[in-house]
Amino acid sequence: MYEKPLHGIELLPEAFKKIYEKNKNEVFREQSIKTLEENLKQFALALEFYLIVLDNIFDVYEGFPKVRYPVVSNGEFGKLLSFNYTHTYEQYYCDGAPLGDNDKEYIHGECRKNNLILGIDDGLAEDEKDEKVLCIAFKKYFQRIFYRTGMKYKKWFSNTKDECEVFIFGHSLDVTDKDVLAYIIKHAKKVTVFYRDENSHRKQIMNLVKIVGRDNLIKWTGNGHVEFREQGEPQKV
Repeated sequence: MYEKPLHGIELLPEAFKKIYEKNKNEVFREQSIKTLEENLKQFALALEFYLIVLDNIFDVYEGFPKVRYPVVSNGEFGKLLSFNYTHTYEQYYCDGAPLGDNDKEYIHGECRKNNLILGIDDGLAEDEKDEKVLCIAFKKYFQRIFYRTGMKYKKWFSNTKDECEVFIFGHSLDVTDKDVLAYIIKHAKKVTVFYRDENSHRKQIMNLVKIVGRDNLIKWTGNGHVEFREQGEPQKV
């Protein structure tokens, strides 16, 4: 009799033991990544539920102050590319006339549609981006492809050619959105970036250097293609 039962690896023939030992790290890595992917999905669902609850509270609680930024409410915008999950612009600025489906895009997904984008930028060298894809599910570009967001904004530019003027409000210009922001800034007729205060102004400049490069940013701010403008204070409505 055995002093203890044999389980798992002990029951495998010697040849299979060698194969297992050789590949066990890769198997463990793949299993760990699948677990992390599932955790990310659960976190996205929890975040979506929280935002829905918060959104409902703002709608029913009359004491909650509703404000608008004049730089936004006084503008005339034909298209909306939102990096938010909620419908703040349509709720607060459209005055009961929501944009049509072809005129808006929630590139990071929308509340109540179970498609929130929660990812990172690629972060790999150019010669590795298309080869090392084990963690692709955590990349924003993959999630946009998977959930079919980010399909419209390029068509807007191709249809309007050089007539598209862009206003960026409430975005830090973080490098995780580099691919989208770089395309927009390159193809727009003019880009106006609103900043909250001097600290956010500095950070936006720093982030934009990472996205388009310092030489391009110096050139574009010099010729007026890119302009930074203070957003001012909100007003109650």
